[in-house]
Order: sequence, then structure tokens, then C-alpha cells
Amino acid sequence: MGARHNCVSLDGLDPSGTGTREYWIEKDLLQFFYKKGLLHKFHSAKLVKEILASPAVIFEGLQREGQEEALCYAGLGSCRYTNEGHQIPAPKGKTFVVYIRSDDVIVAWDWEPADDNLTYPQDYRERFGKQLWPKI
Repeated sequence: MGARHNCVSLDGLDPSGTGTREYWIEKDLLQFFYKKGLLHKFHSAKLVKEILASPAVIFEGLQREGQEEALCYAGLGSCRYTNEGHQIPAPKGKTFVVYIRSDDVIVAWDWEPADDNLTYPQDYRERFGKQLWPKI
């Protein structure tokens, strides 16, 4: 697709489960976290790359208006980050989620409560339209 203005490019598993797909984080969002002192969110962008490359699950369709084609990648991140940028153990009972708009721009990421299987987000059956990968 080529470079996007003011964005950082990240490759991830294609939602089909085959090949890769290019996703984008807007530099303004990263700068916002940095300037607001939300440095753990800024540093956890490293986990976004990790989860995009090797998710436990990919969902399509957030259960809200205008988000029918949005994606959610989720999985167990290797660690979490402090505001100082130090790696500490991943939180127990949580999974790392990455939300992506239909134009392949990443808009949010965070640790969320996990379902019983520990890799899917809690209440995933009600929260998302369908599971794209792995195929069920």
C-alpha cells in the first residue's frame, strides 16, 4: 500500500491466517500518550507489534455502530511496561487486545480481562461479530 503520512507501519498476521498485512499507528496517538505521561501505554506499543504478528485470535466486527468491519487481535503479551519503560510480568487473568479500524489504523490497545481460556477477551461472544482466525 505504501507509506501513510504521520504513521508508523507494523506488519501482522493477515486476518485470514495466511500471509501478512500492514497496519498503522498514528504518530500523534503515540505522542499523546507520551505528552500526557501515559508512558506505560506508549511503551506497550511494543506489545502491539508482538500481538499482531502472533495473535491467539482475530475477531471482526465490534458490536457498535460503524465498527462492523473493525478488527480485534488478542493474545498473551510477553510482559507489561511501567511508566519508566521497565518490563514486568504480564498481568494474570488478562489478555492484550489491539483494536483496528476498517482502514487498517490501530486505534487502541490495552490489557483486558480474559475469558476462561486466558487468551480471548472476556465476553468475546457478545462483544464481537465473528471470529476470523483461527477458523472455527
